[in-house]
Amino acid sequence: MSAKRLVLAAVITASVLLPPQELGAAVTIHGNNLFTDCTATNTNVAKEQWLLIGTCLGYVTAIVDALSSGNSVNGFKACVPLNADMQQIVDVVKNFIRDYPEKRHLVAAGLVAEALARAFPCRPTR
Repeated sequence: MSAKRLVLAAVITASVLLPPQELGAAVTIHGNNLFTDCTATNTNVAKEQWLLIGTCLGYVTAIVDALSSGNSVNGFKACVPLNADMQQIVDVVKNFIRDYPEKRHLVAAGLVAEALARAFPCRPTR
């Protein structure tokens, strides 16, 4: 299954399984939540595992898209190489959140952007 289809399946599943009040409450994802989602291989329930992994993949993809269009996220800019695959990018994010547990309470968008900016810094323009 392609990454886009996996993300779409995760979004559809979440909208069906989660009650409306939880969908509204889940607007802000913090580092602890994202780390749990991105390391979801620990769960014994296959459906739950794919939902969490799909959430991780979709979230990280959205930040990569924002950064790839030249925007900064939380003051961070990154130049992700075109040949970097999503597994590599998610690994960079997981490792960063794992290595900086004191930052896990922060909003995940900033953590993803910082991880990518450190791993894939932009070259200074002349």
